Amino acid sequence: GLAANKSLPALLRYNLRQAITLDIFLVLATLAQTPLPLEIVGFSSTVIYLVVTSCCLYSIAVSLSGNLPTGLGVLSEVAEFQIFDTAPSDGKEDTSKFYDKLFKNTNKDEEK
Repeated sequence: GLAANKSLPALLRYNLRQAITLDIFLVLATLAQTPLPLEIVGFSSTVIYLVVTSCCLYSIAVSLSGNLPTGLGVLSEVAEFQIFDTAPSDGKEDTSKFYDKLFKNTNKDEEK
């Protein structure tokens, strides 16, 4: 798929992986609503919509600034886990700046 296409920039692949994970969570949340009463489904659908919209707007804003949108909890963790298994094929893109941002902060937290 596109998320594994090595010719695409790392930031785009990262966002694609987040979008895929968000879609999976959205399907699971929708399936969890099925046995619930209609009143609860209406409210939970609104909450799900607001969460998904907020995640999308956050990712767009942070990506436009040239940074990885790492503030989305599990969505970011899944994307971080998978992003570095596909390096760009042209060798021009430096994914180390993203790698350093992700994992240097983690190492500093572990040292404390």
